[in-house]
Amino acid sequence: MKSLNPLFAQKFVDICERYFAGDEFANGPTLWIDALYFYRSQPKQVVKALALMAKAHILEDLPLSLFDLESQTGIQIDEAQYSAALDDIIECLKMLDPSVAESGDFEDALISTLAIHFGIVRQVRRVRIRQLRKAAFEAYRRHRLFAIDQRKQHQDPGA
Repeated sequence: MKSLNPLFAQKFVDICERYFAGDEFANGPTLWIDALYFYRSQPKQVVKALALMAKAHILEDLPLSLFDLESQTGIQIDEAQYSAALDDIIECLKMLDPSVAESGDFEDALISTLAIHFGIVRQVRRVRIRQLRKAAFEAYRRHRLFAIDQRKQHQDPGA
């Protein structure tokens, strides 16, 4: 998982650089276009903008980062390793902030914290980190299977 972090972070940096350079994102990624447009058009809706950006980062960048990790290094992360990473992050947060441990549920703690600071709960509840991460892993898996199939098709001209 440590090898994944630089690739995942770089995807976000690339999006930011493209955005600030005036890139129109002609070929997507669609979720980033939606998030950045919302950010630009609704500057006072910070929490929703951040939630849309998190969704884009998880659903657009994470599957591509997993695919890049395997294609560049040969490292393939299975679903158990992938899921364990979020649990490790939550454990670190619990050590840093005892209120997270007391809440018993990271998502509930996140919602409560954001609700206190921004006074909104309904919008934040839509963010289900585990669901987004699972969808990202499934997108990576489909991309991987597609790439394997493509390689097979193009290695055997008779296929």
